[in-house]
Amino acid sequence: ARCKRARVEVFLSMGGWNAGCNPYFYARYSVGGYGTHTPNYWEIEQYGGGDLNNCVESNQFCYVCEPPSENTTLASFDMFPTPAGHATWEQAKAYVQGKSPSPAPEWHEDMVPGGKYTDSKTGITVTLPGRPLAAGRNPYQDFVQLAKELGVSGIDLDYEEMWHADYFKVEAPMKGQKPATGDYKGPWKLPQTVYKYAAIAKDLQLNIAAIAPGMKLGTASA
Repeated sequence: ARCKRARVEVFLSMGGWNAGCNPYFYARYSVGGYGTHTPNYWEIEQYGGGDLNNCVESNQFCYVCEPPSENTTLASFDMFPTPAGHATWEQAKAYVQGKSPSPAPEWHEDMVPGGKYTDSKTGITVTLPGRPLAAGRNPYQDFVQLAKELGVSGIDLDYEEMWHADYFKVEAPMKGQKPATGDYKGPWKLPQTVYKYAAIAKDLQLNIAAIAPGMKLGTASA
């Protein structure tokens, strides 16, 4: 109440770095996905001897999300879920699908927080970060409800899943560029991550309209 009287807006943030860092995928397709010249490739060199295959669960896939000094575990990280079957999530998907160009959205709802997932590009099976959703729960709806109960002005969607963008990217050669080959180096398009982000934002908007009309929605990174 004092903040409101002082015209200070308070936003409750959803996401952030650790909430969007998926160690296996971030190591293999972001830090290690563009050769040895990426800014953080030194982590793979220092902790994996320069070999991505040495980056495994026991070394947090070569500490690309946080250094050993942070004393994190794989349980310290999370991912934005896709709560399949929940009413507002399905509405959000339908909204995005209705406005999407080619390629069509692929929701990858088999990527479940805390579940096993096999990387189709390597055949490696890993445990995804995060905890499984309780049956019937939608974290985006729950977050809006929490924000209402706390009396904040709005929600900050801090979406930072770079791993998702790098894993699901598609080739986008420029006009006149030679056809892609095995050593294609870009440029790229990131449609699937754009679709996921848009559906999350729409899900939050739908729940704000139903639970806390007038609450604001902002975003820190997209």
